[in-house]
Amino acid sequence: MATLASLRSLMRDAVVSGAARGANVSGQPVYGQVGTTLLSSGKHQKWATWFVGFRGDIAFAVLEFSGSPRTSAAPLAASFLRSAPGR
Repeated sequence: MATLASLRSLMRDAVVSGAARGANVSGQPVYGQVGTTLLSSGKHQKWATWFVGFRGDIAFAVLEFSGSPRTSAAPLAASFLRSAPGR
C-alpha cells in the first residue's frame, strides 16, 4: 500500500506543479504523468508526447504527434477531461 500511495502522490504532484500541470482542471483531482520521445530525426523531426492518468474512476491516455519536443499532451488531456461525462 505504501508503494501505491507514493505513486499516487508523485502523479498528483506532476499535475499540480510539474510537467503535467496543463492537465490540472477543476473538479475531481487529476493524477498523471507526461512523456516525450523522438520518432524521427533530421531536418523534419517528429515527436510523440503522451499523458497517462486517471481522475475518479476514469483512466485514460492521450497521444499527440508534433514537430517540437516542447509540445505537451497535458493540455489535450485537459480538453478530454472537460468533455468527459461526470466531470
